[in-house]
Amino acid sequence: MDPLTAFSLVANVLAVVDVSARLVHTTWQLSKTGAKYEFVEIEDQTKIVQRLLARLQPGLNTSAVVLSQDDKDLVKLCEQSQDVSKQLLEMLDSCRAKGGSGRVSFDVFWSSIKSEWNDDAIRGLQNRLETIDAKAHRLFTTRNSTRVLDELSGLDRQLQHLGASHASEFADIKDAVRQLADKDSIDGKIGLHLMLTAAARSGFGKDFAVQAGILSQLRFEEIDRRLHELDQRPSHEKSYLWLDGSIDGAKKAGLTPANFEAWLSSPEKLYWISGVAGSGKSTLMKFLYSNEQTATQLDVWRKGGKLLVAAYFFWEVGKIPLLRTQQGLLRTLLFQILRQRLELIPEVYSDLWTLFTDATPNGKDTLSGFAGSQVSLDVHQLLEKLEAACKSIAGHGYHLFLLIDGLDEYEGKPSEIIQLMEALTRLPNVKICISSRPDNAFMDVYGSMTTKLFMEDFNTPDITQYVQDRLERHSRFTEDEDRDTLGPVLINSVVHDSRGVFLWVRLVMEDLEEGLTDCNTIAELQQRLARLPKELESFFDHMLDRVFQIYRKKSYTMLLVTYHAHDLLAPLACWFISEQSSELDGFHEIKPTESRRNHKRRKDIDFRLRSYCRGLLVVQEVSMAAEWAALPSSSLFSQRVNFLHRTVREYLVRPHVVRRLEQWMPSGFDVDELICKAIRAQIRTSPDDQTYFASGGPIAAMLDVFDVHCRTLLETPGQQSLARELHDGMNTILIALAQVNGHKLKLRDPGDAIAGMSLQKSTVLPDGKAMPSRSRKRDFWKDFLKGD
Repeated sequence: MDPLTAFSLVANVLAVVDVSARLVHTTWQLSKTGAKYEFVEIEDQTKIVQRLLARLQPGLNTSAVVLSQDDKDLVKLCEQSQDVSKQLLEMLDSCRAKGGSGRVSFDVFWSSIKSEWNDDAIRGLQNRLETIDAKAHRLFTTRNSTRVLDELSGLDRQLQHLGASHASEFADIKDAVRQLADKDSIDGKIGLHLMLTAAARSGFGKDFAVQAGILSQLRFEEIDRRLHELDQRPSHEKSYLWLDGSIDGAKKAGLTPANFEAWLSSPEKLYWISGVAGSGKSTLMKFLYSNEQTATQLDVWRKGGKLLVAAYFFWEVGKIPLLRTQQGLLRTLLFQILRQRLELIPEVYSDLWTLFTDATPNGKDTLSGFAGSQVSLDVHQLLEKLEAACKSIAGHGYHLFLLIDGLDEYEGKPSEIIQLMEALTRLPNVKICISSRPDNAFMDVYGSMTTKLFMEDFNTPDITQYVQDRLERHSRFTEDEDRDTLGPVLINSVVHDSRGVFLWVRLVMEDLEEGLTDCNTIAELQQRLARLPKELESFFDHMLDRVFQIYRKKSYTMLLVTYHAHDLLAPLACWFISEQSSELDGFHEIKPTESRRNHKRRKDIDFRLRSYCRGLLVVQEVSMAAEWAALPSSSLFSQRVNFLHRTVREYLVRPHVVRRLEQWMPSGFDVDELICKAIRAQIRTSPDDQTYFASGGPIAAMLDVFDVHCRTLLETPGQQSLARELHDGMNTILIALAQVNGHKLKLRDPGDAIAGMSLQKSTVLPDGKAMPSRSRKRDFWKDFLKGD
């Protein structure tokens, strides 16, 4: 039985015993003294016993539960407590009935008590209650209050990890548990107030466990990863002034404002942010989500009501399939809303809440795990719960602002996600800002709205400031004799040629800064700019043109590994790939590398990626849980090698690019084998401190990626023996590490189904039916993933 469930039952048993014993004593006193205040006490205590007996009922609903001997003893104790208390109440009811009317007469009641409440009856009840009291305390001691405290601490950490906390409430519950464990702490007796407090607070603990279970089920791996990996707001203070139509905003800067601020104050439900690829839509959406001014500008719309904000960022190139589905969207929004307002959970999941809080989990299940297992992740069910959440929000006086980025990155038909957005706009007290590329399906629906903007029409001031900042950081530009005359011309040329595409500007600035490093004058920089392609894809061609012949095989390798990996690899894993050394081969001994050498390798791979891929691949920071980020060598796991932008990945599947890169492919190349070997080498040389090997930690995440690619090799004709060899080698390393640090990680057998290889997805269609699950087609590069 779950520790919190068991504790709640023990506390309630003791409370029943304590109040029942007081009721016996008060009744006996009444029979001797006839004092009316004791009659009133009997009425009050009777009501308390009745309420407490109701709390025991969940402990008796165990017919389908596998119980330990301690649990069976506890259930028996509940039954005994229930029996003796019911006997007491029945005796009192019989005395009341002698009055012959609906209202109890004190005189008649007292007379009945005097005649029927004899010493033997009192002594029998007292003895039975004392026996139950002793057994309950002995059972609580046997179960060990430390176990309950550990469970509470773990639950507290779980909620904090989910971004929700009941810190003060948990402290109160722990105090009640500690006092309950010390039977002699209050004059040798457990006070009524203490028992009722312990019983009530253990109920709160169960509520918190259920909340944690529901939130954990809604949350999925790397739910916030896309948000964290997006570029931060440009570093200058004038960014996005064109959004602000106030006197101190766009007008003061001499800019034409967008109508976004006016929309925030209006009753209009939907706003569409669009723009061509690379124009900065997602960066703007992140800025709106994190900027405090957004909430301030919503004041007029919410009319003094409280505000909740939730956001979702579709991610077509992400390795987590949920990030491009309706299920991922609905789970994220529901998770973010309920995490901010935990008190809404019983209302949103009202159909299951009673089941959760009255449940007795089976076997070793925790109440949190049991609650989570009952939560449906069906798209239709999630949409119903989101609707329920919005109705509860409105009922509590809240308003909800949603930001949903990248509708064009949704994996299904555009009409499906458009229909879902329409459904969301019908929810009460909700305002939604969406973004997408100006694809035909979105232009057809949203293009005629007045509440919209196209990034390339407004971000010229931001691009101008960005270019000026980057150039003026370089002393050779600021010291150039023609700076005052030719400098503004160069800046204006970059801005004009960009046509609002921020990504193109970033690539151009990399090229111009390289020219400054080579002591180019501003006039020569103007010549460099004139030679650069004006379209993104042509610019990517230009970047590949600049890869030296000796690096082209490694360029192909790095691009293919990043494209094909189940999840982005750490820079250190890419270093091992770039080395092509014996470190990748069948060495199984553990060999932690000193931090100084790892730091050098990290710097080396930065330079190599620039040489091999000319900026198409970059090293990015990724978010980590606080417990992992605090580790001494967390930098080994807090970075990933990724494409510069989503458009680079799209570029790589163009037929002319595939044909070109096919000529760079090394002989004997197998991308799955290379990824497995690189991960094996990184784990083998990682710090051997057990903390790194905790469940859900950085090493565990790397093993998940290894599992996926090992499975792929197993399913590839002629590669089964290689898959087994890689699997056995990794197992040897893990066993050796376990002997050093005692970790509990295990590698899945490559013959077993690998979690994450296929994911059941359902999609809401226009007719309201669910689309059958489907797997994503392999990309065009599939034909070139294997060498000769």
